[in-house]
Amino acid sequence: MPISFLAGAWGEVEVAPVRWSSTHVSACIPPGPPPPGHGPVTIRKSRHRPWVRSHRSSVERRFLPRCPYPIEDFRHRRKWMGKRWFGLATGVTVLAATLVPAAPAMAAPTFKVPFPCNQTWSGQTRSNHSPANAIDFNRTDDLGDPVVASAPGTVDVVTNLGDTSYGKYVRINHGGGHTTYYAHLNAFNVSVGQTVGYGRVIGYVGTTGGSTGPHLHYEQRLNGSSVKIKFNGAQALYWGTKSYSSDNGCAGTDTGAGTVNTAGSPLTVRSGPGTGYSSVGTVADGANVTIHCQTSGTTVTGTYGTSSIWDRIGSGRFISDAYVYTGYDGYIPGPRAGHEFIRQMAKFNAAANVTHAQ
Repeated sequence: MPISFLAGAWGEVEVAPVRWSSTHVSACIPPGPPPPGHGPVTIRKSRHRPWVRSHRSSVERRFLPRCPYPIEDFRHRRKWMGKRWFGLATGVTVLAATLVPAAPAMAAPTFKVPFPCNQTWSGQTRSNHSPANAIDFNRTDDLGDPVVASAPGTVDVVTNLGDTSYGKYVRINHGGGHTTYYAHLNAFNVSVGQTVGYGRVIGYVGTTGGSTGPHLHYEQRLNGSSVKIKFNGAQALYWGTKSYSSDNGCAGTDTGAGTVNTAGSPLTVRSGPGTGYSSVGTVADGANVTIHCQTSGTTVTGTYGTSSIWDRIGSGRFISDAYVYTGYDGYIPGPRAGHEFIRQMAKFNAAANVTHAQ
């Protein structure tokens, strides 16, 4: 068979195992026919010097001992290098697994029902909800009812989307990629950057945004994606409606404590949670008071800043929390909003706010 040339100065020449006529090949292979089993030899010309590639070097290397050109056995080298790279990759993988163990995922917080202690709410899940894993909470006449943080964290969103989507909503960052959303609120009770704990009132049930009636839209998310909701480690009902009883902020007592601080003057006690209610007495500066529950009312600026929280210290007796030291920035984690009178006062204030806004 004749020699087959591939055109081009840098091309390849295939030498058939019958006759030898290439200058480069004759310098490497002795005259005469190759032995049985001899395979083709490729001559590649380069800028600097040609080299001989043996297709079957185990046979041909015996006949190319004095070849002045480098011989490469690609088949052998490919297998050898493949083993080298595989071994190296395996070693690196084992070393990485040994020296850099994977960090364990941060455990999810223990989420609780987002309403005050001992309250019972109806929660609904449905496959056509957006997102599907969210829960809509309702109970009778719930406009203005307090909504509380379902786990400790930092408030990172307090915003109003107007008449669309979530309307007024709060987001709490619980760390480890875990966040909770509280949407369609009537009003806020926290600000961005504020640290909250169990039972901390963050807002009030409303019907803002794309809502068609008062309710709380609640979500739990992990790394931004909605996940199936769990309370105290137990998954909520999917799909359907279920009653959920809250143990959020239950402190094992029905009362809280505070100390009045007015810098000298007695503090006026009102018959309801606001300055518009009649005066029913006073409390001396420095007096210790028992707080039976808390609710929102008229905004007052006092010793501890501006606050709309009012403390019920007896039947029909309310004082502004702006003048009471409780050890908490805002609502205390114990008693509040469990009394029907307080709920009605909150609804009255919420309705008044809506009417005023119109």
